[in-house]
Amino acid sequence: MSIPAGFTALEDAIQAWVVSGSGLAADRVVYRGQPAPQPSGAYITIGLLALRRIGQDGARPEANPIPTPGAEILHRATGVRELRLSLQCYAGSPHGVTSAMMRLEGVVSAAALPVRRGALNAAGLGVHEFGPVQSVDGFVGAHAFFEPRAMVEVRCHVASEVVETGTFIEFVEIERLSPSPATTFFVPEEP
Repeated sequence: MSIPAGFTALEDAIQAWVVSGSGLAADRVVYRGQPAPQPSGAYITIGLLALRRIGQDGARPEANPIPTPGAEILHRATGVRELRLSLQCYAGSPHGVTSAMMRLEGVVSAAALPVRRGALNAAGLGVHEFGPVQSVDGFVGAHAFFEPRAMVEVRCHVASEVVETGTFIEFVEIERLSPSPATTFFVPEEP
């Protein structure tokens, strides 16, 4: 997977996980900052808080399986990133299984289910750690209506890979520019 090229599949897998664990419809689980109106009723926002490199990326060349002139080699740089997510649930009941806290607790629990974990892994994401599900109730609007809210932060690991093409040097022709002794150059064969 490459970031950002494969990021849409990753975002889709995260949204499907949150939908399945919260019991909300897909149009009620949105990414923060999406250019769309705020959903009515209970909904969850997914916020991408940070993407941090873990260690150093490694680079390796390999033969291009579909070589073309000038693109016989693939250079791959791969590494691990820590992706921090913020899930925030708004509205819902103040108590019971449809409360904001319990919806997010359902999302946390769903990450351990084999089908959901497999879908996240297939998208290149491994869930590493959850923070506590916290109540962050508040008041909304000019009339100060009480709104049940909850949030949880999630630390995930995701693979990053970027690729560029390169070429082999088939031969080198050297011109003598000065009257120095002859020099021999060795060009290794292709591995």
